Amino acid sequence: MANLEKGLSGTSVFTMVLGATAVAAGFVALPATAGAATFVPPSVAPGTTYRLMFNSADTSLGTSSDIATYNAFVNSEASSNTGLPTTTWSAVVSTEAVSAATNVACAGDCANAPIYDVLGNEIAPSLAALFGGSPSALQYDQNGDAVGLGYDYSWTGSTSAGLIASGHALGDASPEAGSPYFGGSGFLDVGQSEPNDAPYHIMALSAGIVAAGVPEPSTWALMGLGAAALGLAHRRRAARLARA
Repeated sequence: MANLEKGLSGTSVFTMVLGATAVAAGFVALPATAGAATFVPPSVAPGTTYRLMFNSADTSLGTSSDIATYNAFVNSEASSNTGLPTTTWSAVVSTEAVSAATNVACAGDCANAPIYDVLGNEIAPSLAALFGGSPSALQYDQNGDAVGLGYDYSWTGSTSAGLIASGHALGDASPEAGSPYFGGSGFLDVGQSEPNDAPYHIMALSAGIVAAGVPEPSTWALMGLGAAALGLAHRRRAARLARA
């Protein structure tokens, strides 16, 4: 500690310890690489499960019939923003073998978790509402930047209920496209299929994420260590000034 005090003020010691503690406890939202993303929406209470959704910044062809291709794509997109929570992402698309509803399904609290974009705007109150209701507009990519403006489509290969658009799933010659920028009934299905070699965005939905809650006892102990370090540094500084 003495060596540390020679290079840092007492306040700096406390700030470093407390800052590291806050990040570990989940009190501090890490910044995105672009945009001003809020990854724990203000309306989400500690301990509550929620999900995040984005429309990819980059585009993909719709030629593959393998759902794993699109899941890999959206996870690669998410990895470009290191501020996002560590989680698994699933593509909101259907192939002839797997529906979008099945691909993004989850169990437990996650099944009824509200869905938000990376700026904290609610897209749907649950997965059932996303596929069976009228979802709000999804207008941002993984970095919190606007994407999909106007009629810039996203591949879905799905019906509005998240089911396989038979004959128009991804991997077919002319998959179904959606327009999430406007929300509503055309979110997954605008009633228009497109050539599968067109470059369109892909929507991604996270696994369940639990909002950080009350610190554990070990976290409070570390915060106490920071306060003690501050007091010790100030006392030693006062002693040095008294001897000067």
